[in-house]
Amino acid sequence: MRFNIIQKIGAGILCIAAVTLFTGCSGMSQSHEESTRELREGHDRNVADLLAQSANQDFLVGNLDQALSNITGAVNYMPDEARHYVMKGRILIEMNRLDHAMTTLNHAILLEPDNPDAHYYAGLVYQRWTKIDKAYSEYRKAFDLDPTSADYLIATLEMMVDTKDFEDAIHLVQSNNEYFDNNASIKRILGHI
Repeated sequence: MRFNIIQKIGAGILCIAAVTLFTGCSGMSQSHEESTRELREGHDRNVADLLAQSANQDFLVGNLDQALSNITGAVNYMPDEARHYVMKGRILIEMNRLDHAMTTLNHAILLEPDNPDAHYYAGLVYQRWTKIDKAYSEYRKAFDLDPTSADYLIATLEMMVDTKDFEDAIHLVQSNNEYFDNNASIKRILGHI
């Protein structure tokens, strides 16, 4: 797997070098400069995507140090991609580096305020810090952004149960019943009310 990534990165670098040599470094016209810039941006996006895929695979098998290294590389190639920051935040949560995770997730939210995953994982950090009101707020934002996600609803309901907001929890489930009518986890939470 690592060899394939190195091959693809190397191929991208060779393409950039070939375009640079073909067009000449000093006398490029505007269209050649734009083409080179577009080629470089495409290369950076491809490398970042490959690194993010590797990070996800490493994360899934528990190789957290390598996952963090790969996703940091993806962030370096594409610093404006919120999804890479979300993945980095997830890895940092698993490593129990919660302060750094929250900083990373806040950056993802700054880049993409409507990213439900960023809000969900920020809620998870707040929950681990036992800041229940803030956890609820982030979970609720995630659910409001994606009301079809059972994970977001379950997290929101758990915070509502913790704060004894039973009536609103029941209303929230009833108003979204078409998505979650047969979800055992949601029925279990409602059983605690």
